Amino acid sequence: MKKKPTTPLLKNIAACFDWLDEDSLIPKEPLIDAPPSPEFIIDGRRIISFSSNNYLGMSRRPEVIKTAKKALSKFSMGTCESRKLGGNIALLEALEGRIARFKGEEAAMIFATGLLANVATIPGLMDAQWYCNQFYGRKWSQDTGTIFSDAHNHRSIQMGIRLSHANVVKYPHGDMTHLEEELASCKSSNKLIISDGVFSMDGDLAPLPELTALASRYQATIMIDDAHGTGIFGAHGRGVAEHFSVENRVSIHMGTLSKAVGAMGGFVATDSKIIEFLKSTASGYRFTSSLPAEQAAGIICALDIMENEPQLRQKLWHNVRRLLHGLHELNIPINYQWSPIIPLLLGSAKKAYKAEKILLERGLSCIAVVPPLVANNCSRLRITINSTHSKKQIEQLLAGLAIVEKKIGFSQPENSKQSWNGFLGTFPSYITKT
Repeated sequence: MKKKPTTPLLKNIAACFDWLDEDSLIPKEPLIDAPPSPEFIIDGRRIISFSSNNYLGMSRRPEVIKTAKKALSKFSMGTCESRKLGGNIALLEALEGRIARFKGEEAAMIFATGLLANVATIPGLMDAQWYCNQFYGRKWSQDTGTIFSDAHNHRSIQMGIRLSHANVVKYPHGDMTHLEEELASCKSSNKLIISDGVFSMDGDLAPLPELTALASRYQATIMIDDAHGTGIFGAHGRGVAEHFSVENRVSIHMGTLSKAVGAMGGFVATDSKIIEFLKSTASGYRFTSSLPAEQAAGIICALDIMENEPQLRQKLWHNVRRLLHGLHELNIPINYQWSPIIPLLLGSAKKAYKAEKILLERGLSCIAVVPPLVANNCSRLRITINSTHSKKQIEQLLAGLAIVEKKIGFSQPENSKQSWNGFLGTFPSYITKT
Protein backbone atom coordinates (compact mmCIF):
# COMPACT_ATOMS: atom_id res chain seq x y z
CA MET A 1 0.00 0.00 0.00
CA LYS A 2 1.28 3.44 -0.94
CA LYS A 3 2.53 5.54 1.97
CA LYS A 4 0.78 8.81 2.74
CA PRO A 5 2.89 11.98 3.12
CA THR A 6 3.92 12.39 6.75
CA THR A 7 6.14 15.47 6.98
CA PRO A 8 4.77 19.05 6.76
CA LEU A 9 6.59 19.64 3.47
CA LEU A 10 5.20 16.53 1.77
CA LYS A 11 1.71 17.18 3.16
CA ASN A 12 1.79 20.71 1.73
CA ILE A 13 2.87 19.44 -1.69
CA ALA A 14 0.11 16.81 -1.67
CA ALA A 15 -2.44 19.47 -0.70
CA CYS A 16 -1.30 21.70 -3.57
CA PHE A 17 -1.61 18.79 -5.97
CA ASP A 18 -5.14 17.93 -4.78
CA TRP A 19 -6.26 21.56 -5.09
CA LEU A 20 -4.97 21.89 -8.68
CA ASP A 21 -6.12 18.42 -9.69
CA GLU A 22 -9.65 19.14 -8.50
CA ASP A 23 -9.92 21.84 -11.20
CA SER A 24 -8.18 19.64 -13.81
CA LEU A 25 -5.17 21.95 -13.82
CA ILE A 26 -2.62 19.12 -13.76
CA PRO A 27 -3.31 17.27 -17.00
CA LYS A 28 -1.67 13.93 -17.59
CA GLU A 29 1.01 13.77 -20.25
CA PRO A 30 -0.19 11.75 -23.26
CA LEU A 31 1.62 8.49 -23.95
CA ILE A 32 2.61 8.34 -27.62
CA ASP A 33 4.02 5.61 -29.83
CA ALA A 34 6.81 7.74 -31.35
CA PRO A 35 7.66 11.44 -31.74
CA PRO A 36 5.39 13.27 -34.21
CA SER A 37 6.36 13.28 -37.87
CA PRO A 38 3.94 15.19 -37.82
CA GLU A 39 1.46 12.42 -36.93
CA PHE A 40 1.56 10.06 -33.96
CA ILE A 41 -0.70 7.60 -32.16
CA ILE A 42 -2.50 8.22 -28.85
CA ASP A 43 -4.67 5.39 -27.48
CA GLY A 44 -4.85 3.83 -30.93
CA ARG A 45 -5.94 7.08 -32.61
CA ARG A 46 -3.87 8.84 -35.27
CA ILE A 47 -3.31 12.45 -34.21
CA ILE A 48 -1.80 15.35 -36.18
CA SER A 49 0.63 17.28 -34.00
CA PHE A 50 0.81 21.05 -34.15
CA SER A 51 2.92 21.18 -31.01
CA SER A 52 6.28 19.82 -32.16
CA ASN A 53 9.47 21.88 -32.44
CA ASN A 54 10.75 19.43 -35.08
CA TYR A 55 10.45 22.32 -37.54
CA LEU A 56 12.23 20.71 -40.50
CA GLY A 57 11.32 17.07 -39.81
CA MET A 58 14.99 16.34 -39.29
CA SER A 59 14.56 13.80 -36.49
CA ARG A 60 13.01 11.29 -38.90
CA ARG A 61 15.35 11.75 -41.85
CA PRO A 62 16.65 8.31 -42.93
CA GLU A 63 20.20 9.64 -43.47
CA VAL A 64 20.31 11.06 -39.95
CA ILE A 65 19.03 7.83 -38.39
CA LYS A 66 21.46 5.71 -40.41
CA THR A 67 24.41 7.88 -39.37
CA ALA A 68 23.36 7.79 -35.72
CA LYS A 69 23.01 3.99 -35.76
CA LYS A 70 26.50 3.61 -37.19
CA ALA A 71 27.98 5.79 -34.44
CA LEU A 72 26.01 3.90 -31.78
CA SER A 73 27.54 0.63 -32.93
CA LYS A 74 31.05 2.06 -32.87
CA PHE A 75 31.02 4.21 -29.71
CA SER A 76 28.31 2.52 -27.53
CA MET A 77 25.41 4.25 -25.75
CA GLY A 78 27.12 6.95 -23.71
CA THR A 79 30.45 8.49 -22.75
CA CYS A 80 29.86 7.65 -19.04
CA GLU A 81 32.25 10.45 -18.06
CA SER A 82 32.55 14.19 -18.30
CA ARG A 83 34.66 15.49 -21.15
CA LYS A 84 37.51 16.31 -18.73
CA LEU A 85 37.56 12.79 -17.25
CA GLY A 86 37.85 10.66 -20.34
CA GLY A 87 34.57 11.29 -22.14
CA ASN A 88 35.99 13.57 -24.84
CA ILE A 89 35.57 11.31 -27.86
CA ALA A 90 36.78 12.83 -31.14
CA LEU A 91 33.24 12.92 -32.54
CA LEU A 92 32.24 15.54 -29.95
CA GLU A 93 35.00 17.91 -30.98
CA ALA A 94 34.10 17.30 -34.63
CA LEU A 95 30.54 18.39 -33.81
CA GLU A 96 31.78 21.52 -32.05
CA GLY A 97 33.84 22.43 -35.09
CA ARG A 98 30.83 21.86 -37.34
CA ILE A 99 28.62 24.08 -35.20
CA ALA A 100 31.27 26.82 -35.14
CA ARG A 101 31.42 26.80 -38.94
CA PHE A 102 27.63 26.83 -39.18
CA LYS A 103 27.40 29.85 -36.88
CA GLY A 104 30.43 31.60 -38.38
CA GLU A 105 32.37 31.65 -35.08
CA GLU A 106 35.87 30.61 -34.03
CA ALA A 107 34.76 27.86 -31.67
CA ALA A 108 31.78 26.18 -30.01
CA MET A 109 31.05 23.92 -27.07
CA ILE A 110 28.17 21.50 -26.64
CA PHE A 111 26.02 20.59 -23.65
CA ALA A 112 23.69 17.69 -22.91
CA THR A 113 20.62 19.98 -23.20
CA GLY A 114 19.82 23.52 -24.23
CA LEU A 115 18.66 24.32 -20.71
CA LEU A 116 22.03 23.20 -19.37
CA ALA A 117 23.82 25.42 -21.90
CA ASN A 118 22.24 28.54 -20.39
CA VAL A 119 22.49 27.36 -16.80
CA ALA A 120 26.22 26.72 -17.25
CA THR A 121 27.25 29.52 -19.60
CA ILE A 122 25.74 32.57 -17.92
CA PRO A 123 27.51 32.18 -14.55
CA GLY A 124 30.59 30.98 -16.42
CA LEU A 125 30.73 34.29 -18.28
CA MET A 126 29.86 36.58 -15.40
CA ASP A 127 31.96 34.89 -12.69
CA ALA A 128 35.29 34.72 -14.54
CA GLN A 129 37.05 37.18 -12.23
CA TRP A 130 35.37 35.68 -9.15
CA TYR A 131 36.63 32.25 -10.23
CA CYS A 132 40.23 33.43 -10.52
CA ASN A 133 40.00 35.30 -7.22
CA GLN A 134 38.34 32.43 -5.34
CA PHE A 135 40.49 29.53 -6.47
CA TYR A 136 43.78 30.96 -7.68
CA GLY A 137 44.38 34.07 -5.60
CA ARG A 138 44.27 36.54 -8.49
CA LYS A 139 43.10 39.76 -6.81
CA TRP A 140 41.08 41.31 -9.57
CA SER A 141 38.27 43.82 -9.30
CA GLN A 142 35.31 42.83 -7.13
CA ASP A 143 32.94 44.07 -9.86
CA THR A 144 30.43 41.20 -10.12
CA GLY A 145 28.92 42.70 -13.27
CA THR A 146 25.33 43.36 -14.29
CA ILE A 147 23.04 41.26 -16.47
CA PHE A 148 20.24 42.90 -18.46
CA SER A 149 17.53 40.35 -19.21
CA ASP A 150 14.31 40.64 -21.21
CA ALA A 151 11.25 39.95 -19.03
CA HIS A 152 10.07 37.21 -21.42
CA ASN A 153 13.35 35.31 -21.54
CA HIS A 154 13.25 31.52 -21.28
CA ARG A 155 13.26 29.92 -17.83
CA SER A 156 16.72 28.43 -18.48
CA ILE A 157 18.13 31.95 -18.83
CA GLN A 158 16.51 32.94 -15.56
CA MET A 159 18.04 29.87 -13.89
CA GLY A 160 21.52 30.69 -15.21
CA ILE A 161 21.23 34.28 -14.02
CA ARG A 162 20.33 33.16 -10.48
CA LEU A 163 23.45 31.00 -10.28
CA SER A 164 25.80 33.88 -11.12
CA HIS A 165 27.13 36.50 -8.70
CA ALA A 166 26.03 39.33 -11.01
CA ASN A 167 23.52 42.07 -10.37
CA VAL A 168 20.37 41.68 -12.48
CA VAL A 169 18.18 44.18 -14.31
CA LYS A 170 15.00 42.79 -15.88
CA TYR A 171 13.71 45.16 -18.54
CA PRO A 172 10.12 45.09 -19.88
CA HIS A 173 9.71 42.85 -22.90
CA GLY A 174 11.28 44.43 -25.97
CA ASP A 175 11.42 47.88 -24.32
CA MET A 176 14.60 49.42 -25.73
CA THR A 177 13.96 52.83 -24.12
CA HIS A 178 13.89 51.29 -20.66
CA LEU A 179 16.93 49.15 -21.42
CA GLU A 180 18.94 52.18 -22.55
CA GLU A 181 18.04 54.06 -19.36
CA GLU A 182 19.29 51.13 -17.28
CA LEU A 183 22.50 50.78 -19.33
CA ALA A 184 23.21 54.50 -19.07
CA SER A 185 22.91 54.47 -15.27
CA CYS A 186 24.86 51.24 -14.74
CA LYS A 187 28.23 51.72 -13.01
CA SER A 188 29.53 48.23 -13.71
CA SER A 189 32.13 47.72 -16.41
CA ASN A 190 31.04 44.10 -16.99
CA LYS A 191 27.66 44.34 -18.68
CA LEU A 192 25.86 41.42 -20.36
CA ILE A 193 22.62 41.80 -22.33
CA ILE A 194 20.74 38.50 -22.72
CA SER A 195 17.70 37.92 -24.89
CA ASP A 196 15.88 35.13 -26.63
CA GLY A 197 16.15 35.41 -30.40
CA VAL A 198 12.64 34.02 -30.90
CA PHE A 199 10.52 34.14 -27.76
CA SER A 200 9.17 30.65 -27.25
CA MET A 201 5.67 31.45 -25.99
CA ASP A 202 4.82 34.43 -28.23
CA GLY A 203 6.83 33.65 -31.36
CA ASP A 204 8.02 37.24 -31.70
CA LEU A 205 11.60 38.21 -32.47
CA ALA A 206 14.00 40.20 -30.32
CA PRO A 207 14.78 43.63 -31.83
CA LEU A 208 18.38 42.69 -32.55
CA PRO A 209 19.34 45.79 -34.55
CA GLU A 210 18.40 47.98 -31.58
CA LEU A 211 19.86 45.57 -29.02
CA THR A 212 23.21 45.36 -30.77
CA ALA A 213 23.33 49.14 -31.23
CA LEU A 214 22.78 49.64 -27.49
CA ALA A 215 25.39 47.01 -26.68
CA SER A 216 27.93 48.85 -28.82
CA ARG A 217 27.03 52.27 -27.40
CA TYR A 218 27.40 51.17 -23.77
CA GLN A 219 30.22 48.63 -24.23
CA ALA A 220 28.05 45.69 -23.25
CA THR A 221 28.42 42.09 -24.36
CA ILE A 222 25.34 40.60 -26.00
CA MET A 223 24.24 36.94 -25.75
CA ILE A 224 21.36 35.61 -27.85
CA ASP A 225 19.49 32.39 -27.06
CA ASP A 226 18.54 31.32 -30.58
CA ALA A 227 16.89 28.02 -29.67
CA HIS A 228 13.91 28.63 -31.97
CA GLY A 229 15.79 30.61 -34.62
CA THR A 230 18.69 28.28 -35.41
CA GLY A 231 18.05 26.45 -38.68
CA ILE A 232 14.92 28.52 -39.35
CA PHE A 233 15.70 32.22 -39.73
CA GLY A 234 18.22 33.83 -42.04
CA ALA A 235 18.92 33.20 -45.71
CA HIS A 236 21.19 30.28 -44.75
CA GLY A 237 19.32 29.21 -41.62
CA ARG A 238 21.98 30.49 -39.24
CA GLY A 239 19.40 32.18 -37.04
CA VAL A 240 17.87 35.48 -36.04
CA ALA A 241 21.20 37.33 -36.06
CA GLU A 242 21.61 36.42 -39.74
CA HIS A 243 17.97 37.38 -40.32
CA PHE A 244 18.75 40.90 -39.10
CA SER A 245 22.28 40.97 -40.62
CA VAL A 246 23.92 41.53 -37.23
CA GLU A 247 25.83 38.23 -36.85
CA ASN A 248 29.16 39.97 -36.27
CA ARG A 249 27.64 42.23 -33.61
CA VAL A 250 26.39 39.35 -31.39
CA SER A 251 29.17 38.17 -29.08
CA ILE A 252 27.71 34.93 -27.71
CA HIS A 253 25.51 32.69 -29.86
CA MET A 254 23.59 30.08 -27.89
CA GLY A 255 21.25 27.53 -29.41
CA THR A 256 19.62 24.16 -28.99
CA LEU A 257 19.91 21.01 -31.07
CA SER A 258 16.46 19.70 -30.14
CA LYS A 259 14.38 22.00 -32.34
CA ALA A 260 15.11 22.40 -36.07
CA VAL A 261 18.12 20.07 -35.84
CA GLY A 262 15.83 17.32 -34.54
CA ALA A 263 18.16 15.83 -31.91
CA MET A 264 19.06 16.80 -28.35
CA GLY A 265 21.59 19.09 -26.69
CA GLY A 266 22.63 22.72 -26.66
CA PHE A 267 25.62 24.78 -27.72
CA VAL A 268 27.44 28.06 -27.31
CA ALA A 269 29.53 29.55 -30.13
CA THR A 270 31.91 32.50 -29.75
CA ASP A 271 35.64 33.37 -29.64
CA SER A 272 37.99 30.45 -28.99
CA LYS A 273 39.48 31.89 -25.75
CA ILE A 274 35.98 32.31 -24.27
CA ILE A 275 35.09 28.72 -25.18
CA GLU A 276 38.28 27.28 -23.70
CA PHE A 277 37.73 29.24 -20.48
CA LEU A 278 34.13 28.02 -20.21
CA LYS A 279 35.25 24.43 -20.76
CA SER A 280 37.39 24.77 -17.65
CA THR A 281 34.90 26.60 -15.44
CA ALA A 282 31.28 25.96 -16.51
CA SER A 283 29.74 23.46 -14.08
CA GLY A 284 27.21 22.21 -16.61
CA TYR A 285 30.11 21.09 -18.79
CA ARG A 286 32.67 19.85 -16.27
CA PHE A 287 30.39 17.97 -13.88
CA THR A 288 28.20 15.99 -16.27
CA SER A 289 28.42 13.67 -19.23
CA SER A 290 28.12 15.15 -22.70
CA LEU A 291 26.03 14.06 -25.66
CA PRO A 292 26.24 10.39 -26.66
CA ALA A 293 28.04 9.62 -29.90
CA GLU A 294 24.96 8.77 -31.94
CA GLN A 295 23.52 12.21 -31.20
CA ALA A 296 26.75 13.95 -32.25
CA ALA A 297 26.94 11.98 -35.50
CA GLY A 298 23.27 12.51 -36.30
CA ILE A 299 23.54 16.25 -35.62
CA ILE A 300 26.50 16.65 -37.99
CA CYS A 301 24.47 14.86 -40.67
CA ALA A 302 21.41 17.04 -39.95
CA LEU A 303 23.43 20.26 -40.22
CA ASP A 304 24.77 19.13 -43.59
CA ILE A 305 21.23 18.45 -44.83
CA MET A 306 19.94 21.77 -43.53
CA GLU A 307 22.65 23.67 -45.38
CA ASN A 308 22.26 21.68 -48.60
CA GLU A 309 18.45 21.69 -48.74
CA PRO A 310 17.16 25.26 -48.33
CA GLN A 311 13.84 24.06 -49.73
CA LEU A 312 13.07 22.66 -46.27
CA ARG A 313 12.99 26.18 -44.84
CA GLN A 314 11.06 27.43 -47.85
CA LYS A 315 8.39 24.76 -47.28
CA LEU A 316 8.22 25.70 -43.59
CA TRP A 317 7.64 29.37 -44.36
CA HIS A 318 5.10 28.43 -47.02
CA ASN A 319 3.17 26.48 -44.36
CA VAL A 320 3.41 29.34 -41.87
CA ARG A 321 2.01 31.73 -44.44
CA ARG A 322 -0.79 29.30 -45.34
CA LEU A 323 -1.91 28.99 -41.71
CA LEU A 324 -1.68 32.71 -40.95
CA HIS A 325 -3.64 33.56 -44.07
CA GLY A 326 -6.31 31.01 -43.10
CA LEU A 327 -6.58 32.44 -39.58
CA HIS A 328 -6.92 35.92 -41.07
CA GLU A 329 -9.75 34.77 -43.35
CA LEU A 330 -11.54 33.19 -40.36
CA ASN A 331 -11.19 36.46 -38.40
CA ILE A 332 -9.40 34.61 -35.62
CA PRO A 333 -7.30 37.20 -33.74
CA ILE A 334 -3.58 36.75 -34.46
CA ASN A 335 -0.31 38.56 -33.93
CA TYR A 336 0.94 39.64 -37.34
CA GLN A 337 4.45 38.22 -37.21
CA TRP A 338 6.41 35.70 -39.23
CA SER A 339 7.28 32.77 -36.99
CA PRO A 340 6.58 29.02 -36.85
CA ILE A 341 5.30 29.69 -33.30
CA ILE A 342 1.75 31.05 -33.44
CA PRO A 343 0.03 31.80 -30.11
CA LEU A 344 -3.77 31.97 -29.98
CA LEU A 345 -4.77 33.66 -26.74
CA LEU A 346 -7.64 32.39 -24.58
CA GLY A 347 -7.13 34.04 -21.20
CA SER A 348 -7.88 31.52 -18.48
CA ALA A 349 -6.23 28.14 -18.05
CA LYS A 350 -9.65 26.43 -18.03
CA LYS A 351 -10.51 27.91 -21.44
CA ALA A 352 -7.14 26.86 -22.84
CA TYR A 353 -7.56 23.27 -21.63
CA LYS A 354 -11.10 23.19 -23.02
CA ALA A 355 -9.83 24.35 -26.42
CA GLU A 356 -7.09 21.73 -26.35
CA LYS A 357 -9.70 19.03 -25.65
CA ILE A 358 -11.99 20.19 -28.49
CA LEU A 359 -9.12 19.92 -30.96
CA LEU A 360 -7.88 16.58 -29.63
CA GLU A 361 -11.37 15.13 -30.14
CA ARG A 362 -10.92 16.09 -33.80
CA GLY A 363 -7.53 14.43 -34.09
CA LEU A 364 -5.46 17.58 -33.61
CA SER A 365 -2.80 18.10 -30.93
CA CYS A 366 -2.41 21.79 -29.98
CA ILE A 367 -1.02 22.07 -26.47
CA ALA A 368 -2.53 24.48 -23.96
CA VAL A 369 0.11 26.71 -22.36
CA VAL A 370 -0.88 27.94 -18.90
CA PRO A 371 0.82 29.53 -15.85
CA PRO A 372 3.59 29.37 -14.78
CA LEU A 373 4.78 29.08 -18.40
CA VAL A 374 2.90 32.31 -19.14
CA ALA A 375 1.47 35.08 -16.98
CA ASN A 376 -1.94 34.87 -15.32
CA ASN A 377 -4.84 35.33 -17.75
CA CYS A 378 -2.49 34.83 -20.70
CA SER A 379 -3.15 31.13 -21.29
CA ARG A 380 -3.14 30.10 -24.92
CA LEU A 381 -2.86 27.45 -27.55
CA ARG A 382 0.75 27.43 -28.74
CA ILE A 383 0.72 26.24 -32.33
CA THR A 384 3.97 25.26 -34.03
CA ILE A 385 4.21 24.66 -37.76
CA ASN A 386 6.62 22.19 -39.39
CA SER A 387 7.82 21.83 -42.96
CA THR A 388 6.34 18.32 -42.94
CA HIS A 389 2.73 19.50 -42.51
CA SER A 390 0.60 18.98 -45.61
CA LYS A 391 -1.93 21.42 -47.04
CA LYS A 392 -4.72 19.04 -45.99
CA GLN A 393 -3.43 18.89 -42.40
CA ILE A 394 -3.32 22.67 -42.13
CA GLU A 395 -6.86 22.87 -43.51
CA GLN A 396 -7.96 20.37 -40.83
CA LEU A 397 -6.37 22.58 -38.17
CA LEU A 398 -8.14 25.67 -39.49
CA ALA A 399 -11.46 23.83 -39.41
CA GLY A 400 -10.85 22.79 -35.80
CA LEU A 401 -9.81 26.30 -34.75
CA ALA A 402 -12.96 27.71 -36.33
CA ILE A 403 -14.98 25.47 -33.99
CA VAL A 404 -12.95 26.65 -30.98
CA GLU A 405 -13.54 30.28 -31.99
CA LYS A 406 -17.29 29.65 -32.22
CA LYS A 407 -17.59 27.72 -28.93
CA ILE A 408 -15.07 29.59 -26.76
CA GLY A 409 -13.70 32.63 -28.58
CA PHE A 410 -10.05 33.66 -28.77
CA SER A 411 -8.74 36.80 -27.06
CA GLN A 412 -7.46 39.81 -28.96
CA PRO A 413 -3.65 40.19 -29.03
CA GLU A 414 -2.16 43.68 -28.95
CA ASN A 415 -1.11 44.02 -32.61
CA SER A 416 -3.87 42.02 -34.29
CA LYS A 417 -5.37 44.97 -36.17
CA GLN A 418 -2.62 45.30 -38.78
CA SER A 419 -3.72 44.65 -42.35
CA TRP A 420 -2.75 41.44 -44.09
CA ASN A 421 -1.17 43.31 -47.00
CA GLY A 422 0.92 45.39 -44.64
CA PHE A 423 1.98 42.29 -42.79
CA LEU A 424 3.25 40.59 -45.96
CA GLY A 425 5.74 43.37 -46.54
CA THR A 426 7.37 43.29 -43.12
CA PHE A 427 9.97 40.54 -43.60
CA PRO A 428 12.75 39.65 -46.05
CA SER A 429 12.32 38.00 -49.40
CA TYR A 430 13.61 34.62 -48.21
CA ILE A 431 10.37 34.37 -46.22
CA THR A 432 7.81 36.34 -48.20
CA LYS A 433 8.70 34.93 -51.63
CA THR A 434 7.31 31.55 -50.58
